[in-house]
Amino acid sequence: FIASVMAGSLLQVGGIASAEGRLAEPVAQATNLAASYKDFDAKASWASSMEWAINEGIISGYKKQKHPSDPKKGVGNWLNPHGHLTEYQMLTILLNYTEPDSLKQAKASTAKAELKKNYAFAEYKLAKNLGMVTRGSTKNVALASKPVTRGQWARALVSYIYKEPVTLEEAIDFLYANKLMSGMN
Repeated sequence: FIASVMAGSLLQVGGIASAEGRLAEPVAQATNLAASYKDFDAKASWASSMEWAINEGIISGYKKQKHPSDPKKGVGNWLNPHGHLTEYQMLTILLNYTEPDSLKQAKASTAKAELKKNYAFAEYKLAKNLGMVTRGSTKNVALASKPVTRGQWARALVSYIYKEPVTLEEAIDFLYANKLMSGMN
């Protein structure tokens, strides 16, 4: 669920400048990559946001694998939109959206020995360099596979935008003020 919320929020960040100072604008794609996922539901409330994120290369899902939450569903391409979002997945999504070239470079320059110890090494190193708040690190991979909350996602996103750590309250205030979130405070 949080992946679909996250994709929807990224789609709405048109008012937030990217690292290059440009405004983020969704681009219509001629191809519908989302249809290749067995659990993509074109009628779901999250469908358009998820489709956009897939077409932009921000979300790739699980390709040619057993279903991550229910292996009985067999092998295929899966999004698992109702599953938990891990910190590693959150970082991958945020960095694919905000810093795609930097992420590719970080992955390419990460030594195989580092990846053997920590599969999320490149993502954590880049996140730290960008000021993103995370629970795991290049030295602590255990948290990479743990689910994140919407609050942790908010802190990671807003700390990236401000280039410094923020509290949960500051992150939530930013999301409300920029109309990236609605509800009751």
